[in-house]
Amino acid sequence: MFKKIILGMSLLSMASCGTILSGTEQNMIISAYENGNEVRDASCQVSDSKQTINVKTPRNLSIDKSKRDLSITCEKDGVKSDTAIVESSFNTISIVGIFIDLGLITMTTDFISGAAWKYPERVEITFPPQNKSTNNQQNIKK
Repeated sequence: MFKKIILGMSLLSMASCGTILSGTEQNMIISAYENGNEVRDASCQVSDSKQTINVKTPRNLSIDKSKRDLSITCEKDGVKSDTAIVESSFNTISIVGIFIDLGLITMTTDFISGAAWKYPERVEITFPPQNKSTNNQQNIKK
């Protein structure tokens, strides 16, 4: 009986694998480029439906994981970049927890905390060539 209790507690402790193994935050490197050259100190806005963060490029940003996509727009010397839509994707480590606890704990921790989702580790924003105006949108997927 004691072994079954220990086994059960061990399995439950492994549930919510996304939260335990990869956390609810992640690092994302944001860089900007124009004509293939890195643009340093561009002012960028990283936003989703709940918050906006202002950063300068290049930047290693710690960001909360979420199902919400991010929108990133940069500006330097009055020139705006294309808007990059950074799509959130499913963090496959959360599947392990679903198999262990049938989703009972995983659903309430990984999905609500955001740990079930992830963004690309690197995002490169493109500035249009000088003297050209664009309204392009970049879609960045994992």
